[in-house]
Amino acid sequence: MFYFLDELTVHPGKVQGFLARYKERYIPGAQARGLTLVGTWVTPPVEVDGEPCTVVAMWSIPSEQAFWTQKHTARNDPAVAAWWKEARASLSRRERRYLNAASFSPLR
Repeated sequence: MFYFLDELTVHPGKVQGFLARYKERYIPGAQARGLTLVGTWVTPPVEVDGEPCTVVAMWSIPSEQAFWTQKHTARNDPAVAAWWKEARASLSRRERRYLNAASFSPLR
């Protein structure tokens, strides 16, 4: 299993609108590309006037092949580029990390 961790810093006062558009416009396409939404969180957990919030979304994908297929498909999909171009108005920062479970023996 592979994971994508998105950290999206949203301008003050825009988190609810951003989350509504994310749910409506981004999530269905990501799911169609094979991603499964594990969860979405907002930090801080309450909006503070004048302060940004960070939306953290974790996605999973079942295999290395699916990982590369999804990346290639997203890179060549004009709807994905259009979504992120539109989202720029709400975001001050966007970062995606790719994760895989670490396997190691515990220290003694």
